[in-house]
Amino acid sequence: MKSMKNPYEPDVFNRTELEILKQVVMSNISVSELGKRLGKSHNTISNALYKLREKGLVNTKRNGVSKRVEFDNAKHAILIRSLLNRYAYIPWENLLTFSSFTILKNIVHGVKEGKLKQVKSKTTFWRHLRNLMAHGVVNLEGENYKINARFDTLIDFFKEYNTYMIQRLVREASDKASILWNNLSEFLIRVPYQDKIRKSAFHLTAISAFAKYGIDVISDFDYYFYSSRKRELSKEDYVLHMLLIEKGNVIYLTYALLFISKFRQELSKSYLLEEAQMFGLEKQVNAMFLFLARKRPPADVVLPSWAEFKQKAEQYNVM
Repeated sequence: MKSMKNPYEPDVFNRTELEILKQVVMSNISVSELGKRLGKSHNTISNALYKLREKGLVNTKRNGVSKRVEFDNAKHAILIRSLLNRYAYIPWENLLTFSSFTILKNIVHGVKEGKLKQVKSKTTFWRHLRNLMAHGVVNLEGENYKINARFDTLIDFFKEYNTYMIQRLVREASDKASILWNNLSEFLIRVPYQDKIRKSAFHLTAISAFAKYGIDVISDFDYYFYSSRKRELSKEDYVLHMLLIEKGNVIYLTYALLFISKFRQELSKSYLLEEAQMFGLEKQVNAMFLFLARKRPPADVVLPSWAEFKQKAEQYNVM
């Protein structure tokens, strides 16, 4: 797996976008007036407005010779408008942009303290976290960071906004896609076989990627994993995504076992287990390695019988 040094995160805000939203909270305002109030060029304002429209937050409407900006009526737009209006004294243009945005998003979605520090460099993490805590937005509860309960609107916004952005990305990729799993800004989708996706950050995965390794599975669908943090997927990722298609399905489990068995010497078990935690698959992955070592399934985890697996393995010339 190769991580991107500067991953493209289409949901993150920049300072100009937040400054515009704070102005529009006060009143519907013209594009030209925004430029004057913020001291920004027409191109800077236009680019920021384009991104805000893409995020489902604002609309522009022509009023005579001018264009006026107003909030969209989407649920996440209503929530951020309420947040900016209710807590107008807080410098959200510093707290909801770039690294701070990413840290808050991860806190809202329950990323634990240890993993949270990996979101950005240690220096960046602590600088932004101290700023968030200084304004009372984030508290340390026990060993984990939490959003202050009085900012429940912020929590609701992040959840609704995340859902909106994922659905938008999926619609843009294919109007026939089904979301099988999602978390933060990553998701697994299924599309009809003939509906190919060639957009950046969409990676062919699971059984759709197995064929190039000699495990060809007939399917009416292709599977894609969207991730802004990875340039490409690894064999370990293919296995995990196979298990995500339908948790506990013996058919998908069997093909994942075939893949593990064929490439056991190449796979990183530690990476598999680390990533499996994010998907809630750690117990399943551990059981699969035990199954291959002991030639029998553990009693408390769904797996094929050894006879069933052996038959399929011989069919694919894995054993």
